[in-house]
Amino acid sequence: MTKTTGIYLTLVLTTSLLVGCDDGTVVVKGNVEVDGELATNGQLVLNPVGKGPRGFGHITEDGSFQLLSPGSKKGIPPGSYHVLYKHHPQLSDKARRTIEKRAAGLSIDELSVSYLSPKKEPVVVPEEGTENLQIAINRKDGWTKIVSD
Repeated sequence: MTKTTGIYLTLVLTTSLLVGCDDGTVVVKGNVEVDGELATNGQLVLNPVGKGPRGFGHITEDGSFQLLSPGSKKGIPPGSYHVLYKHHPQLSDKARRTIEKRAAGLSIDELSVSYLSPKKEPVVVPEEGTENLQIAINRKDGWTKIVSD
């Protein structure tokens, strides 16, 4: 091995260690709104339109989230995704009584509400990622609401 080759290999290895391996994911952060109000809890699952890993995120009290895919500490791959948002709603006493009367055997404390994005309009994660992805959930825009226990 020549001295030039040895210096080149040292530079390549050092650069690889400093930069790290690119896992093909980008940082994705943002906010979720449901009918114009910030979501304050829940989970997001982004299912790729084609092949690839899903993205997962937990929504914090301020409505923000960061998405990660399995095995990634950075984010999710760029591309188009269908969104599933699931949360456990806070019910008023009146709403609890109404539900209990109408749905015998329904476990109110485990009640969850999910929303599925319209299939025609996937959410797009840009190649460079984003720290301002806005997911606006509104049934008038074609989102499907599912209530389950």
